[in-house]
Amino acid sequence: EKLKGVFDSGPLIHLSQVNGTKTLRIFREILVPDAVFLEVTRFDLPGKKEVLEAKNVVRKNLLGKTKDYAKLVAVKFGLELGECEAIALAKQENINGFFTDDLNAREAAKEVGLEAHGSMGIITRAFREGTITKDEAIEFVKKLHGESSLFITSDLVREIISQINSF
Repeated sequence: EKLKGVFDSGPLIHLSQVNGTKTLRIFREILVPDAVFLEVTRFDLPGKKEVLEAKNVVRKNLLGKTKDYAKLVAVKFGLELGECEAIALAKQENINGFFTDDLNAREAAKEVGLEAHGSMGIITRAFREGTITKDEAIEFVKKLHGESSLFITSDLVREIISQINSF
């Protein structure tokens, strides 16, 4: 059973920066709210082409009361619009999996009962499910650290690579 997830712009951008969007094939459906869709497609940046061409990325509107909920999330947790809309969309669509690379958004998501994961989790899952090879997984992890705008520590990179190697 392929996953359904709601995404903030982070993983879409970061995985695009390292040419790692094939990892997103583990998802049957990737739902993005308007704010995230616009954030990723507005300028000619990594992620735009990938998101526009991906068959599994679905832009989904927030209903009225969900928009109010997104505003509450913004006030309570001080997050950006895309993150708030994505958390609200996950609640609206009753989807447990929320994907972001922002630590504050992760905390907020957990606090409202969502399961939060980031780019690294997507890469390791894609490897475990056979969507990418071990070499690709390690390369994507190293590139995320060295070439993307995602901040991750060298310790975390070593830990994840050792997890991949011991799988």
